[in-house]
Amino acid sequence: MKFFFLVSVVIILTACSPKETPPVSQTGLSAFFDCVRINNKMLISAHRGGSTNLFPENSIQALINTAGEGFALLEIDVQQSLDGVLFLYHDKELGRTSTGEGTATNKSWAYLESLNLKLSNEQKTKFKIPKLEDVLLWAKSANVVLQLDIKPGTSEDDIIFLIEKTGTTNKAMLIAYTLKHAQRWQKKNPNILLSLGINSQTTIDAFLSSGIGSEKIIAWTGVGQEKPQLYRILSELGIEPTAGTMGAVDLHISKTKNYKKYLNYQASGAVILATGQISSVRKSLTADNDVLETCRLPN
Repeated sequence: MKFFFLVSVVIILTACSPKETPPVSQTGLSAFFDCVRINNKMLISAHRGGSTNLFPENSIQALINTAGEGFALLEIDVQQSLDGVLFLYHDKELGRTSTGEGTATNKSWAYLESLNLKLSNEQKTKFKIPKLEDVLLWAKSANVVLQLDIKPGTSEDDIIFLIEKTGTTNKAMLIAYTLKHAQRWQKKNPNILLSLGINSQTTIDAFLSSGIGSEKIIAWTGVGQEKPQLYRILSELGIEPTAGTMGAVDLHISKTKNYKKYLNYQASGAVILATGQISSVRKSLTADNDVLETCRLPN
């Protein structure tokens, strides 16, 4: 269960026990994450949906493949076409992962949907750029939670409206890059869970003064080495810490085949591990195997 704590960050960081207000029962996606943290489980977050050598990043086929291997959080990138259609794509420019050319947001949906997605080796596939609405509707009946990374120029209001329209408040969360974003989005729909960057005393202090409850967020602590003290502090505040291994860390582990390294994040207290190598992580960890048997994923 998540709590509000009226305590200064200085006291927290000196390892004193935080004072807590009377517990408040949480529901929905917040309660699910609480359950995972309290039961010492770990969730795996698939960067860009969990691309493979068969399925391109941010494709619905990659999402389906990742979900077929077991429960996962699916981090996806959202942009908006010139005529207002929300779609999944990471890069500002077309070309690296699609057969198109030019700036993605300057194109009509008719143009974007005519393109084919490409693998990381630039091989063309038969797969298409998916609409966000189609992905949200798919997620309603799948054992997944979507994490939406909103790219510049994309309407926040349109995304929130689409989440509400599809009834996926308990299946989609938003990544907030700043505290101001988080505060604004909470006012627009306080039922949508947020991922917010918290990686230092300064950011903890700012969050505690923001008026946002700890039950409204999970914390992104950054990519790199484990941060056990930070994970502990966040967990004491009722916030689930997310560690990241995408990029250099995943590459080093893959080259050295030291997959047990992923266990260090679990042992250090991270509740969520964001990775670009979800299959390798899943083979290394055991704490995620029975998550849905322990914690109920809301509809």
